[in-house]
Amino acid sequence: CDWSSDVCSSDLALEWFKENQPDFGTAFVSAIFALAEGDLANARPSIDVLSAAEATGRRGFLLGGLRGWATLIEGDTATAVAVLQAMADSLGSPSLGGDQITNAFKFALARALVANPETRERGLRLLRWGFPVQHAPELLPARYIAIADALQQSGDVAGAIDALADFIALWEGADSELQPRVDDARQRLASLQERNR
Repeated sequence: CDWSSDVCSSDLALEWFKENQPDFGTAFVSAIFALAEGDLANARPSIDVLSAAEATGRRGFLLGGLRGWATLIEGDTATAVAVLQAMADSLGSPSLGGDQITNAFKFALARALVANPETRERGLRLLRWGFPVQHAPELLPARYIAIADALQQSGDVAGAIDALADFIALWEGADSELQPRVDDARQRLASLQERNR
């Protein structure tokens, strides 16, 4: 995986870690996938394995991101934002890898920021502009839903409608196992359009 290349997707970066750093990579990838599904119970054992090992440099950075994401799922938004923001602030360091491996953490940070009215605008900016599509194509659909959630919470129904319509347009041809998400978005869109008349 060429870390400087635009074609190095998050999936490839995770596979690179798993294959090239098996002692760390297997536990890291397992934790990422569990956290992405909100499954803290299955993420914790992997995070514990990583915590027991010496984690410095890139490994310490990534472990911090996992801990912040887990804290967010536990419901401690203030602590999660602090941990994830510290991680995001260090993204400019070439020794820590590129955005490819940390997009999931940045997405968790953005979700935490939009959940709080005081930081919602900052979270929306991160969701809209913090993920170049070439580096995070897998997050594009989830970003539209997160943006719709945040805009609806702030009372911007028209903006939420636009974000849901963008999600539906992007995923209307998705595989059958993903169609329930599209159907949910369609129902939500119809409901918001009805309320917005």
